[in-house]
Amino acid sequence: MIIHLIWLGPRNATADASALAASRRWRRHDVRYHRDASELWPAWQGIYEKTRSNLHMASDFVRHSLLRRHPGLYLDLDVALRVDPERLTESWQSYTAIMLEPTVYIGTDIIYVPPAWDRWSLFDDYIAQASAGNRFGYLDFAHKMVLTTHVRDPSAIIVLRDRTLYPCAEEDKSSAAVALRCGLSAGGLGDRVASALAAVGITKERVSKALGKPCGCAKRQAKLNELGRRFGIG
Repeated sequence: MIIHLIWLGPRNATADASALAASRRWRRHDVRYHRDASELWPAWQGIYEKTRSNLHMASDFVRHSLLRRHPGLYLDLDVALRVDPERLTESWQSYTAIMLEPTVYIGTDIIYVPPAWDRWSLFDDYIAQASAGNRFGYLDFAHKMVLTTHVRDPSAIIVLRDRTLYPCAEEDKSSAAVALRCGLSAGGLGDRVASALAAVGITKERVSKALGKPCGCAKRQAKLNELGRRFGIG
């Protein structure tokens, strides 16, 4: 299975470490860490240029371009899976995403697109209509695109609502959870990435022990929190 990870912000060692941890954990899968928009879908270039200063929306264009070119699983860097990716998606037969309950929005932190999915024209139609406007809001575009498509054709996009299996808050976590989203924390981006790394055994203590000196992880975590806030994360 192809697994896509994205980081479009300035290069950051913590984000890189999170991607490396995922690659090592899922060695038998094709884990791809993307740092730019080189595989952007050509027809979306115009609206991408209008919105690229907003890294939320830029990431949304890139993640969907990647899934269109190379179908598989997309995961945010702060998502921690408790099961193998194939087990996570074994019953998912269409474009699949998870509702951000209790809101009406559909999340983009976990997206699965099987190779046989052929409804991309629905997204093309939405983007063509959106590109005729002059202003774009993150939630109004990134999440609403998926929601609008799901409402238009519920068979094209499957929306999961089981917060027991796919929690997005620390208080919702249970032994039944198979995908821990949003870094298990309401904190900043650095906190979320740190939680994702800890979920696969990479803790500040273990890194410091391996280096034989303090790792400076907390300082980098704080810097990533600040970077995330600059881009509207956390």
